[in-house]
Amino acid sequence: MKLLYRLTRRQFGKVLTPLKVAYARLPVAFTLFSSKISRLDKKLELPRETAFLVREQVARTNVCLFCMDIGRAFTIKESMD
Repeated sequence: MKLLYRLTRRQFGKVLTPLKVAYARLPVAFTLFSSKISRLDKKLELPRETAFLVREQVARTNVCLFCMDIGRAFTIKESMD
């Protein structure tokens, strides 16, 4: 976890809250599950904009401020409307 903390601190300037709270307390199997999600994301046949909109709506429904914020950051990074 220390290596992961160091990498996220370098990329984002601080350790992200979900990493400190959720991933540090969950078993390794959950981390493997999370990596499968990213692989499935690459197989999506939806346009990228639609996928981002769906994620944003799910984040709003769940009132996950972090998810909404990181979704906006990725949208800006991808230069989407």
